[in-house]
Amino acid sequence: MYNLNWRMIGLAAAVSLAAAGSAVVGESVLTQLGLTESSARGHILRIVKLGGHIGGYEDPMVKTGRAAYRKVPVAARAQVTTELFAWAKAYLDSPAFKSAYASMRAAAKSLVKQYPLTIDEELKKQVDGFIAATETMHEGIRQNAARFTSDEMVKFEASYKESLDKYRDPEFQKMIRAAIEAERAKERESDDAVTKAWEEMYPADPEVLFARSLREFLATTADADYAATITNLALTGPEALEFDNPAYRSKPWQWMEAVIAGKEAGTAARTAAEAWLKEIGSK
Repeated sequence: MYNLNWRMIGLAAAVSLAAAGSAVVGESVLTQLGLTESSARGHILRIVKLGGHIGGYEDPMVKTGRAAYRKVPVAARAQVTTELFAWAKAYLDSPAFKSAYASMRAAAKSLVKQYPLTIDEELKKQVDGFIAATETMHEGIRQNAARFTSDEMVKFEASYKESLDKYRDPEFQKMIRAAIEAERAKERESDDAVTKAWEEMYPADPEVLFARSLREFLATTADADYAATITNLALTGPEALEFDNPAYRSKPWQWMEAVIAGKEAGTAARTAAEAWLKEIGSK
């Protein structure tokens, strides 16, 4: 499965981090950010599929979105952000997303192992197998008796009988049963852990995922310092940015990106996220 230490950020906000392009008055929010409907949906589905794991501040997807937002006039960023949330919210409530999510969820599930035989049936199968293998070996020796001395044949016969008695002994079969039970218990424990992780990453109700994401987004950006100064490290590229305050360089990447996008975008994003979370409720 995927790394569960990262949660989905607000999914609509994630679209903004994935965007590319420049703002053009009168065009749709996706067009302003250099996105088509198909590519925007693809960005959201990729984030969902990865369990919300984006590589952080220097992730290429984040850097692209950062460049897009910096091309949007500051005065337009609040409106663009609000419209972007509205678009994402509508898509996430659409039959198209629900169908895609259901398929993704089913594909990601690690199916619990199904046993074709009960423990008693498996025990009988194994014991019968031991006996059949012993009888096959015994028959092979008897067919080649001329190669052995009479003493050797006596020992073979005694060993054959001893093996059969062992496999038919209730104590031996009890030991085999215990081994089968232990193996199945271990596999069941592993299956339970995988199923739990799968259910957390892909809850049956995707709104549980959205609510978790929105809460994380709001928590990580609550103390965003929009007055923070940033240096453009032009030598390593036009979008190579660094916070002048060293303490800010270890902040969550969502916090950094909110500050880089600016107070207008950050405030609008939080307002939209709070409203969306209020609609979702306590999921």
